[in-house]
Amino acid sequence: MKQTSVLVVDDLELTRRNLVKILSVSPFIEVVGTAVNGNDAIRKVMALSPDVITLDLEMPVMDGFTFLRWLMKNNPRPVLIISSNDSNQIVFKALDLGAVDFLVKPVPTDQDQVHVFRKLLISRIKKIARLSSDTIASRVNFFHETTNLKAHIVEKKGRIDCIVIGASTGGPPAIHYIIASLPSTFATSIVIVQHMPKGFTRPFAERLARMTKIPVQEAEHGSEIHESGITIAPGGYHLIPQQSGTATFCSIEPKHDQDRYVPSIDRFMVAAAEIYKSRIMGVLLTGMGNDGSLGFEAIKKAGGITIAESETSALVYGMPKAVIRNNLADYIVPLTEIPEKILALC
Repeated sequence: MKQTSVLVVDDLELTRRNLVKILSVSPFIEVVGTAVNGNDAIRKVMALSPDVITLDLEMPVMDGFTFLRWLMKNNPRPVLIISSNDSNQIVFKALDLGAVDFLVKPVPTDQDQVHVFRKLLISRIKKIARLSSDTIASRVNFFHETTNLKAHIVEKKGRIDCIVIGASTGGPPAIHYIIASLPSTFATSIVIVQHMPKGFTRPFAERLARMTKIPVQEAEHGSEIHESGITIAPGGYHLIPQQSGTATFCSIEPKHDQDRYVPSIDRFMVAAAEIYKSRIMGVLLTGMGNDGSLGFEAIKKAGGITIAESETSALVYGMPKAVIRNNLADYIVPLTEIPEKILALC
């Protein structure tokens, strides 16, 4: 098996040294170089042509955003953001610019965090290394060139009461596109379950709120899932809907060590299908793994509608592929057509 070559970009020597040490443990990864800022990274990319780049965002001389713009225009390849805990407000900008995914730097004194980070870092790099430069370039071009749909006005709700959108790697920009494309009068409840760590879903919700007039909230324990509005599952926890009378409320449950996907798309969709029955729609976007498969199965059995993002637009085809392979998707459409499909079916 060919080794994945990695360039580590960070202005802090200690961080660079720690990342190199972690990655050097894997026989499938070779750290071919390090860079201290964006200018240095450009030189190293030209000289070393790494398969994957780990990138800090806040650096002197040239920051990570400027480097990302140069990279995606001139030499696109997978980028994994290594984010500090206090940079969760800006990481979504990096994803919009073409970064594939992000990880949060662990607290050095927390050995449990450090252990989990080591495993995730190696796993993510091995997975995103499979993405081709063409796939990444086409995705970046799409988000830069498309304009919002805003083509329909929804006067009243149809047969769907709740739309559940599930996504993982590559999901935030895709979700941004869908929500920004819906009219401000859209009157169906939307719940977004995006795999994301604790502390990042609130700025994600705030970012969505700036691009739509539809009310947006990060779910809290006991808060209501409104009949119209957008609810975001909180990062690092599971969101489970619970019905009381005619209203539906949020139950926030802690994750367990063995949980593979957090928040779980399956757990929300399965529970929501029992509540909304045939009046539920599931939308599954880009992401690794198979989270959403059990949820789509539950929605289908309840008589609801399922939409999967097609391979032509999904940055990572894992989750949509899993439901399509098992004939659980009623509609298979590229991202550009998903807002129109949602509007037509609602």
